[in-house]
Amino acid sequence: MIGQLRGNISLLSDSQIIIDCQGVGYLVECSERTMKTSREQPLNATLLISTLVRDDAITLYGFSEPKEQRWFHLLQKVPGVAAKLSIHILSSLAPEYPGSFIAQNNEKAFLAISGVGKKLASRLISELKNHLEDNDHLAINSPSPHQKLHAEQYVQDAESALINLGYPPSQASHAVAKALEKQSHTPDSAILIKAALLEIRLLLSPSS
Repeated sequence: MIGQLRGNISLLSDSQIIIDCQGVGYLVECSERTMKTSREQPLNATLLISTLVRDDAITLYGFSEPKEQRWFHLLQKVPGVAAKLSIHILSSLAPEYPGSFIAQNNEKAFLAISGVGKKLASRLISELKNHLEDNDHLAINSPSPHQKLHAEQYVQDAESALINLGYPPSQASHAVAKALEKQSHTPDSAILIKAALLEIRLLLSPSS
């Protein structure tokens, strides 16, 4: 059983890489979190590996840190979550981990993920709550510098986009702030821009 691979990484797609280990190239499925690490550090990289064996295929899943690998396996304890959906959930919630949303009973965060319905979102929270560790709870109240940097950049990008569309800076800032209040966590720039534009339309509508 392969537990770890070290080598140079070639990117294939949004979710697959090849890691060259002394001339042998291993095809590995990864989340967006690990793909980002692979893009930044492609040489002499180390990946933790989980192997899924089926009758028709052997699939390697790679992780840049133990916590992500742990959640990959925890998510699959929930009925209806297979390996690919587990990777998709990890990618969709990045840069945070599922534990922070589970600790908050935040179903909305899971419902925003394609392929996750209300029943599954509820099961994810109820069945994994007992698996939370201290650092899962801390992630809610103490976001990492990496998380803060992403959130700040998304807000700046959204405000800049609205200003470029012709809205005054004060209105752009107010609309983005109002949009953030209605989000369960800081969304990416594209989602935040759409939400802020909706806030501006509501503000300018005759009925408001």
